[in-house]
Amino acid sequence: ILFIFIKYKKGKKMLTVTTIFARYPLIRYVCALLGFLQMLFIGPMMGLTKGLFVFWFIYVNGAQDSAIFCHPLSNFSKQCARVYEQFVRYKEDVFCLNTVIAFGGVLPIFFFLIMYVTRVYELPFYVHFAMWYAYSFYRIGPASMHFAYVHTLCHKEGHTKLGIFKLKWLNNAFNWWIGLFYGLMPGTYSCGHSINHHGFNNYEGDLVSTGWANRDSLVNWFAYLVQWQLYHLNLTSILSFYYGPKNLRRFIKNMVAGVTYYWAFVALCYVLSGYNAKFVFWYLTYPMLEAMTFLSMVNWSWHLFLDPDDANNEYVSSITLFNGPSNVLNEDYHLVHHQYPAHHWTKHPQLFEKHQKEYVANMASVFQGTHALEMFYLGATGQFKKIADKYDRAYLPKDMTDEQLIELIKRRVQTTLFDQKGDLRPLTKEN
Repeated sequence: ILFIFIKYKKGKKMLTVTTIFARYPLIRYVCALLGFLQMLFIGPMMGLTKGLFVFWFIYVNGAQDSAIFCHPLSNFSKQCARVYEQFVRYKEDVFCLNTVIAFGGVLPIFFFLIMYVTRVYELPFYVHFAMWYAYSFYRIGPASMHFAYVHTLCHKEGHTKLGIFKLKWLNNAFNWWIGLFYGLMPGTYSCGHSINHHGFNNYEGDLVSTGWANRDSLVNWFAYLVQWQLYHLNLTSILSFYYGPKNLRRFIKNMVAGVTYYWAFVALCYVLSGYNAKFVFWYLTYPMLEAMTFLSMVNWSWHLFLDPDDANNEYVSSITLFNGPSNVLNEDYHLVHHQYPAHHWTKHPQLFEKHQKEYVANMASVFQGTHALEMFYLGATGQFKKIADKYDRAYLPKDMTDEQLIELIKRRVQTTLFDQKGDLRPLTKEN
């Protein structure tokens, strides 16, 4: 893929990753096989951790987001508010400082302590497993809420130029320090995501576009997992910025620095651990594989649909979710985020209300009582009726029948940006 990405050009226009996946079935199926083989390992491990940690959230936290200490409305965050307000740009972000302390201070201490113990002492397998599982629980959190808040704040930090904190030395703490323990490559959010993904909005030039094939296929998602991994590692981002418009080349330095910095950290940990490859794999490589898998699922659901009549109709191509089990920093207003990527998360509800007429006019992809992972599962397995049951009918014609809605969903999930030959379709039916 990388060879074709670099060498194969049509005229003066380089083929994008999205086009390559659409045009070359062999590449797509090989990547699907690679993705499937990875999931044979990653799937059970994520079930063992993320899956079982859901029970803690239900039975200990009472399935309440605010019971998570890093939640903006948790009692702990409220108690710290008066002290922390002076350090953040928005008073609603006081919880971020607790998050930095918990996962930028305590988690690394936990990490290096385990590294020391595994280097000095010969321990039986069950002790190693117990340490890794306890570390994973603290890192991921009940129902993956620690994981969700860290990655969401990496995302938010990547979009802000001023930073979350008034203290300059704390800005970039999530992407350039905390993210290392969560499998995040520095530069992914600030460059690859903010510039490329938001620049193309899931269209053909988007390196993580879901539009090259129908989304009601697990086989296609297995291939998409590899597509996401190339992006997650900053490989396709660096190449696309280098071979793309010249004004994008200035961002390459940041991404190359991020890649170098990350792998230097991995190499340092390998040396400090006494050249312990197993420690590096389970505490650094596995979290990256976990993050790649989880985030690719989420993005598949965020962009599960395409308007058959207008591929650039953002009201269809980006979803909005209400009344789900969790809405981390209003990430479920995904369309609002694409329309206003730099706006603070507290502004999303009012920005949603601002465009109500457009949501109704476009029969926007708005759903009730669900979450991104459920939407991924229902979409990738083609359960159109269950998706229809989740649809917010306030944004549909009153006379639309259940059968018509199911057909609409099916068309939107199966519509692609390309024809069977791999050539880009017209943007709208009119042109």
